[in-house]
Amino acid sequence: MLISRRLDISRVQTGIPDEMLKRLLSAEILHENQSGNIEFGHQTLLDVLVVSGAQRSELSLRAFIEQLPAVPFVRPTIRAYVAYLAAGDRPSFRKQLRAVFDSDAAFHIKRLVAESLADQTPHDDDWSLIKHLHCQHRGLFNSFYMQANSLEWHFFWLKFLVPYVVQERDAPSLAAHVHRIAIWKKIDPRSVLSFWSSALLYEWAGRNQIVEKIAFELCDFHSNSEVSAAALIETLLVFPRRDYYFLGHAVARCIESGWAGDELLWHYIAGDIGEEDILKGGFNKKLRCSSSQFGHDDFLQRRMRQSERLLDLAIVMVK
Repeated sequence: MLISRRLDISRVQTGIPDEMLKRLLSAEILHENQSGNIEFGHQTLLDVLVVSGAQRSELSLRAFIEQLPAVPFVRPTIRAYVAYLAAGDRPSFRKQLRAVFDSDAAFHIKRLVAESLADQTPHDDDWSLIKHLHCQHRGLFNSFYMQANSLEWHFFWLKFLVPYVVQERDAPSLAAHVHRIAIWKKIDPRSVLSFWSSALLYEWAGRNQIVEKIAFELCDFHSNSEVSAAALIETLLVFPRRDYYFLGHAVARCIESGWAGDELLWHYIAGDIGEEDILKGGFNKKLRCSSSQFGHDDFLQRRMRQSERLLDLAIVMVK
């Protein structure tokens, strides 16, 4: 089947005795399609046989890939072989992956191998290989990075990737992780908030862009009994603000959950207003109190009715 580059072959080509073929069809190991040709009941069986053959021949990953035909149905087979190698000697596994990454294999095949690595649980010693990808094959790294979604990879990035990009002052990579880490904000909110807070400390990191990304990701952040975004929101309010509507959403959530008082809300609404703005009248259009700012049409109205403190803050400014 691999040689003929087909997922089915004729009965004659199988070379299987009729009685044996009948039993294999009955067990649904093989299947007869509408054309009368024979195919596997599931491609996994093909993958198992091909990987077993490569194992017996002690083929390296690179040699295994080079002997496969250029057809789409070998992609699961390559993934299966990567998984088989990952379960064995880890240094050998890393060496074989690096040989593929540094080879002249087609980019889509190398990308497949990189994405297959993302399916594995990382080991600390894998960092040398991944750092090599980041430095020498950024396109492959990006594909792999976006597929590495498990919680184990989250902790791996915090332990190895983040210190590395900070050391290198790699602003694009730091900004990318500010966005990427958000997929774990519900599973591990404490670490995510801690990373976002630390990312704001680096002047070289293009903090305006980072502020925007964090404000957007905080829009649907849920504070709980142990973790609150209030301190991070207060930090964000220190930075020059544009029309960060999503930050207003986060402020509203934080207030409603009881993790912050009305001082934080009023800081968001009127924090940019100085004495000159008050004297000009209309607060120089710097008052942030439209319904769209908070994600709920009646949030501010309800809060004004419920909180004497918020009402006092507003009255003091008007006076």
